[in-house]
Amino acid sequence: MKIKIKKIIASILTFMMIFTQVPVNVFAADTYISSDGSTYYTSTPGTYYLSGGTYYTKKYSTWENAGTKVRVQYNSSKIGTIALNILGDVINDPDKNGRFDFITTDRNTDVTINMNGHTFTYSGSDVYCLCGFVGNLGTMTINGSGGTIVSDKVGLNSKEGVLNVNDVTIKANRIGIYNKATVLKLKNVKFDESCGVDVQLGENGTIDLSEYNGDPITIDIDYKINDGKKHRISPRGVSRNDLSKIKFVKNSDNLYKVDLKYDEEGQYIYLAKHVHKWNYVLDNSDESGKTIKGYCSEEERNSECDYQDPDTTTAKIVLKTKDGGYKKGDNAWVENANGKNTSSFPISGDSYKLTYYQNGQQLSQRPTEPGDYSVTLTMDQVSVSGEFTITKAEYYTNKIYFKDKNWKEQDNCEYTYQGYQSEFGPYVKVNDGYGHLMDPNYVDSNAVVSYEYKKCDDDDGTYKPISSDKLLAELNSLKPGTYYIRGVVSETNHYLRLTTKSLKFTVLKAVPTPPSIVKYTWEYGEQPELVPESMLDNCQYSYKYYDRDTNVRVNKEYPDVGKYYLSIYNSGSDLYKSGSSPQKFITITQRTATLSWKLDGTNTFKIPYDGKPHVPTATVTNTVGDDKCNVTVSGEQTEVGTYTATATELSDSNYKLPTQNTVTFEIVKAHRKAPTSVTATGTTYKGGTDGKLNNVDSSMEYKKDGENEWHSITGDTVEGLSTGKYYVRYKDSKNYYASSEKDVYIANGQEIKVNVPASQVGYTLSVSNTVVDYNESSTLTFKLNKGYSKTTDFAVKVNGETVQLDNNNRYTIKNIQKDTNITVEGVADITAPDTEIKVSNKTWKSILNTITFGLFFKETQKAEITATDEGSGVNKYYYYVDKSGSEESLTKKQLQAVDWKEGESVTFSEDSNYVIYAKVTDKAGNIKYVSTDGIVIDTIAPQVSGVESNQTYTKTQTFTVTDNNLDTVKVDGQTVESTNGSYTLVPKKGTYTIEVTDKTGNKTTLNNITVNWEKVKKPTVESKVYTGQTLTANISENGLYTVKENNGGIDVNEYDVQLTLKDPTNYRWEDGTIDTTVKFNITQATPVVTKPTTKTLTYNGSEQELVNAASTNGGTVKYSLDNKNWSTSIPTGKAAKEYTVYYKVEGNKNFKDVDVKEITNKINPRTIDLNWNKELTYNGKEQLPTATVNNLADGDKCEITVDGNQHKNAGTYEATATKVSNQNYKLPENVTTRYTIGKKTLSIEDLKAVNRKYNGTSEVALQGGTLTGVVGNDKVSIDMPKMGTVESSNAGENKVVSYTKSALSGEDKDNYELSETAWPTLTMTISKTNESNTVITTTDNELNKEYDGYEVVDVKSTSNNKTTPIVEYSVKGKNEYTTTKPKDAGEYTVRVTYPADDNYEKSSVTKDFTIKKMKTRVSAIDLSKTYGEKGYELMYSFDRLARGDRLTGITLTREEGEDVGTYKIKVSQKEGSNPNYDITFKDGTYTINPLSIDKGTVVLGNVLKYTGEKQTQEVEQVLVNGKALNKEDYEVLDNQATKEGKHVLTIKAKGNNHTGSFKYSYAILPKENDKIGTGSFTVKTTGDVEISRDEVIDLLIENKEITANELSEVAEGKKIEIVLEVKEAQTNELIETNTKGYKVGKYLNITLNKIVNGTSESIHELTKKLKISIELPTELINKDKTITRTYFIARSHNGKVDILETKYDEKTNSLTFETDKFSDYAILYKDTKEKEAVTPTVKVETTNKETGKAENKKEVKKVKTGDETFIVGFVYLLVMSLIGLIYLRKREDR
Repeated sequence: MKIKIKKIIASILTFMMIFTQVPVNVFAADTYISSDGSTYYTSTPGTYYLSGGTYYTKKYSTWENAGTKVRVQYNSSKIGTIALNILGDVINDPDKNGRFDFITTDRNTDVTINMNGHTFTYSGSDVYCLCGFVGNLGTMTINGSGGTIVSDKVGLNSKEGVLNVNDVTIKANRIGIYNKATVLKLKNVKFDESCGVDVQLGENGTIDLSEYNGDPITIDIDYKINDGKKHRISPRGVSRNDLSKIKFVKNSDNLYKVDLKYDEEGQYIYLAKHVHKWNYVLDNSDESGKTIKGYCSEEERNSECDYQDPDTTTAKIVLKTKDGGYKKGDNAWVENANGKNTSSFPISGDSYKLTYYQNGQQLSQRPTEPGDYSVTLTMDQVSVSGEFTITKAEYYTNKIYFKDKNWKEQDNCEYTYQGYQSEFGPYVKVNDGYGHLMDPNYVDSNAVVSYEYKKCDDDDGTYKPISSDKLLAELNSLKPGTYYIRGVVSETNHYLRLTTKSLKFTVLKAVPTPPSIVKYTWEYGEQPELVPESMLDNCQYSYKYYDRDTNVRVNKEYPDVGKYYLSIYNSGSDLYKSGSSPQKFITITQRTATLSWKLDGTNTFKIPYDGKPHVPTATVTNTVGDDKCNVTVSGEQTEVGTYTATATELSDSNYKLPTQNTVTFEIVKAHRKAPTSVTATGTTYKGGTDGKLNNVDSSMEYKKDGENEWHSITGDTVEGLSTGKYYVRYKDSKNYYASSEKDVYIANGQEIKVNVPASQVGYTLSVSNTVVDYNESSTLTFKLNKGYSKTTDFAVKVNGETVQLDNNNRYTIKNIQKDTNITVEGVADITAPDTEIKVSNKTWKSILNTITFGLFFKETQKAEITATDEGSGVNKYYYYVDKSGSEESLTKKQLQAVDWKEGESVTFSEDSNYVIYAKVTDKAGNIKYVSTDGIVIDTIAPQVSGVESNQTYTKTQTFTVTDNNLDTVKVDGQTVESTNGSYTLVPKKGTYTIEVTDKTGNKTTLNNITVNWEKVKKPTVESKVYTGQTLTANISENGLYTVKENNGGIDVNEYDVQLTLKDPTNYRWEDGTIDTTVKFNITQATPVVTKPTTKTLTYNGSEQELVNAASTNGGTVKYSLDNKNWSTSIPTGKAAKEYTVYYKVEGNKNFKDVDVKEITNKINPRTIDLNWNKELTYNGKEQLPTATVNNLADGDKCEITVDGNQHKNAGTYEATATKVSNQNYKLPENVTTRYTIGKKTLSIEDLKAVNRKYNGTSEVALQGGTLTGVVGNDKVSIDMPKMGTVESSNAGENKVVSYTKSALSGEDKDNYELSETAWPTLTMTISKTNESNTVITTTDNELNKEYDGYEVVDVKSTSNNKTTPIVEYSVKGKNEYTTTKPKDAGEYTVRVTYPADDNYEKSSVTKDFTIKKMKTRVSAIDLSKTYGEKGYELMYSFDRLARGDRLTGITLTREEGEDVGTYKIKVSQKEGSNPNYDITFKDGTYTINPLSIDKGTVVLGNVLKYTGEKQTQEVEQVLVNGKALNKEDYEVLDNQATKEGKHVLTIKAKGNNHTGSFKYSYAILPKENDKIGTGSFTVKTTGDVEISRDEVIDLLIENKEITANELSEVAEGKKIEIVLEVKEAQTNELIETNTKGYKVGKYLNITLNKIVNGTSESIHELTKKLKISIELPTELINKDKTITRTYFIARSHNGKVDILETKYDEKTNSLTFETDKFSDYAILYKDTKEKEAVTPTVKVETTNKETGKAENKKEVKKVKTGDETFIVGFVYLLVMSLIGLIYLRKREDR
């Protein structure tokens, strides 16, 4: 029991606890509604209060929730009442958009809105206003109590139920009240003139005017009603007096008469319309005389008709004509007054008639042929006329194509040479005007098609015309290649000439026919001779041989003597492919040898006596290929005399000896070679006579060059000779002729050289004689080079002694007795380079004395430095950028001290004043300084304050302009001057444009600045329905304006009504004008339609129009086959079937749409024309013929089913067509045909005649032969012939063979027949020596020589052959001959060849000879340089060369080493170089002198900061002439110091390679003092900011922004400033976008700049963070104690925004943060409101109409929400729960 009680109590307590957690979200009675954007939902009836003020509602996606302020959600079974009391004027915030139906409710809800005389204003851009919609059975009542509802569009909106509107004024620009409810009841309602329509009724909407007592109202029906139908718009029980309360009722463009109607329920207001009675007359106002107009004469209800006046009626038709091409559409048509085509008279729908004439004769139908015509338009006895011309048409689409073997269309074609077939095409099709492509003859039977073609790559001007009948022959004659062809359709009576696009086709090579041979027997070594007529053009033929006994191929170009089968291979050509011909039977006989005789290798057949036996040798010269055929010769002899030698035998059986096989030869006296041991000794001195010939004997004799007589020699020397050339030879003797001469030269004595300097820098020195005889003279000439000068040390020295030059800078050295050396001293480049700086189109060439900053630019500029130096040449370019703004140029001392940067150009873009300095040095050390004038870079446009673009002001505005380089200020294009530094804008019509320009061209433009007068809103004008007559707007004047023009119009359109203000001084229309225009609209009428009619159609493969056109008096008729997709074109069908055509009318400008209707029609199938394949060929199988369709439409397929008995054997039979496969076609009446199976044609292949050697008979052996084409195992055969005959037994090739031809035999022979060409034409070949004696007659002495650069002598020869010999040369042993005569050193073979003639085969003979190398000497030239320099390239000299020669491949190397010392230069040549020379080599020396470091500089290491202790300045590099020295080449002295400021260290050379020393400044950075030496180093800030000087310096040193070398330059006078600048900046969109949730207090620009001698460089990033403190602006200090404010710093750098940790010091009012990047920043903050218990208040923001400022008011509201009750109840339940638990505990204890 205890447990059960516990559970019950626990359950109750749990339920109570849960219940207390459920929120109660309802409105109690007497609730005030807040002004925020939320929708308030209630299910509680009661009264609600709406305070005056500004409200807005949110946008919603659904209609029900769109902008709702109060949403009543009753259960549909309950009934409730809502009352809303408006306590003040209410407006909707114009900045918020959204539907604003203030109350929406469920059904059965009654809503009352009490406006209490207040104004409810809605100015949103969507729709609707105060009340929304009430569900059915509910009632909404608006009690205005004199209040006003104002809306841009709709005043009130009721969807369902009942809407009562009492005692209210409605101002709405579009609709006063929209009523879709059952009843709208009006009482004491006033519609303002601004309402476009007072009341608009939706479906089910009616209006009760029984208690309405205002001005007559306008009513618009917002849904479609039918003309003539009496339409009810009121509830029953109205009186006739109610009719006077309605001004007019309209529906779309139709105006309706308002009448009364009675029925069984009572009396209603209803609508009715006027019916027209038409008359037609000419429109005399149309000067063309082609217009007929209609007017209405029906008088009943004529006030509703716009067409009563014949002069103003807008119902018209106009006859239109135009010239056009054949089948290019209508040339005459009728339009209405709006320029739209019409098939009947507008409005009336009456039909008109068009009649056509040609040459005065009436035509029965509309003309289509080209010609001149007239047309008459008749409308009820009234006619107008026009003229037009139809011209010849162009084929506006066409096509050209080929067909392949399957008759498919192709855009290209391929066929073999001479293999073109007419069925390939080409074919031309043109458009028939209905979208179908077909043969031009189908489109126009008189059209003639021809063609023209060209090669693919040729110009279009090369097209060659061909007629259709010549096409086959022409295309068959074309050579293989790619071509273009195009069709040409001739001009006809209907169409102009057409040239189609080009079509590509390709002619392929043909398969070759086999050639015939002339003879079938020939000698070994010959090739087959082909019959010329059987050879194909440009084809090359080769041959294959097969042994006749073994049928094995013989792989030899020339087979051995024997019998063979021959195959001929065709290589192909530009016309033919390659291929082989059938084998031929041939015989090869022995070749008659041609003997070439030689005696000891020569052709002279005379041999010198040598005591040895000799006999000539014979060589077979007409051997084939590499054959070796040795000849055995008899007749050897030893004694001098004349003899005969005989050839007796050959070693190769393929050859036979000729009839002439002997030769005569002779042994004669011998020749001796020139003596080789003779040498010469030269004279002691040049010109002496003590020369000698050595190593001679008494068998010799000599003479000097130029002498005629030879001198005998008695001893072994000849003495007392002068300088010159001598000849020595052996004398003539009994056994020998005198020998050839030995050339020796007795040289002159010693030469004396005159040497000039090898390296001539800055001057040119030459001598008249570089080599002289003893005591001769030589004159030197000195010339100074451009750009160089003589120094005070200038001297020209001969062998070390200074000589004086004459006035022509010459000096003659006399009585020279030894080698003489000339030197030059004291020539140097002392002229600085000519230098120029160019910026844009300005140039400067010197240092300016005064700087004027008169050059302005707004974009990045580039200063380009150029220089020329005619002396040593330009060495380096430097520049310095001065941004100090000083108007005085730098002094020479300052120029030497500045920090020059190396480079030929510099760009500068930051806004500043610049002077660019240039320093250019030449290689001699001369320096030139140049400066520019002052240059101003200004990229910032002028700042305009006081006015802004696109702003409107109502009084005179003052603005100021800020810019350092201001040029002009223009207002509306006119330059204005400031008054006391400011400018003014006065009110005017339109807008102002301000243009401010500075001197660099930066421009600031402010547009659309408006200064206005008070505006007057335009009235709205009611629309009227189109009647065809002139309509004008219903508008009247009032106190503000008068109507100036109200002409209206006839057509549906928008028309202007012009109004003018009565008091233009005080008022302007909203557009700022005194006169204005409002729009008056004429709306659409409903058209009359004549339905389409059907037509009889048969399938033709193309789309066909399915019906005849419908017509209408207004709008456009459209058609569809699926009731979805619509077009103005009549629907077409292609397939044979039934179709449903839907049609409707789409209204035009003056007419509405007409609903969809339908009509059916069908396309019948086409009867086919059968094309039978009646000629079949026997194939051994059962067969039936096939049938195809002749008259298929393009692209169609249709298979025919054929039935009947199948037959196999040849004969005539019958078959029937029974079925078609395409539903678009049907069979004809006659479907039976007779067909024939013809005999199969057979042929005979591989029957051949066998070639043989001539034997005196006419018989020829035949072999082979096969019957081809027999089907399967059919029994049919034929006897092949074995022998044949030729007409003549004489030798010859391609001799025709005759033979006997037999007939077919066998059981199946009746199904076969032989073709006319079955038996082949056979041909065969039945088969003819020479000698020559060719000898080279040029001697060895004539051919052999020493290399001299000239070719060898011409070679002479003799031969029995009478042709012209060919002389060729080859390197000995290579056998590679050419006709080019050799001249280079080497061993050669000359070959003389006589080509074959009528009597001789080709013969040749060879001879060897040698060209020896020329001797010469090559010497290395001595050189020197300074250590570390590049030095001169190694050079050499030589003694002698042949004319025009140069040495190549000479290699100069020197001993390794770059230290000071002397090195050997070795000269040699690359292997294979200079093959014409025998060279000896002489080496030279290379000297390296030590380098002076006196002009060196250093790269310092660590930056030294003052510490009070001794520190060492590290030296990282020592540079001399721009190159770093090795550490071991120098030592550093005096580089330790303690004191801050400037110090000087010493660099001293070490080792053998360097000499000298120099000093260099370094600095210890002071702890506080800015001054270092003569310069300064400063750290400072601008703006309200603090940083640590030491921290900044440490960071800059770490970032390499400060270096020890830079501090060295400071010590020598450079000024460096490090500046951290904080300044206010413009809005940064990136920060603004990325800091949502923060408030931006101020934008800042924080920069870190390094300024060197006035030139500033920005430092954008550091490697570590810098701590920065900035002062918080006063306006950002939190002064509200109820708010806690937290500050942040935002940074924008390189597209990224970061929020930095920030500390705020309230005592110092400063923000401290750390950053390593310098760019755009912002101070951000967040406010947090302190929590406290306060009485709930609603903050209402209103606008003071006098001041325009927002005011905040606090109103204490009693809000009954049940919140306090909830808390008390919760506490009560908690206490009770505790008591219960205590009670239970005690019970348990018991």
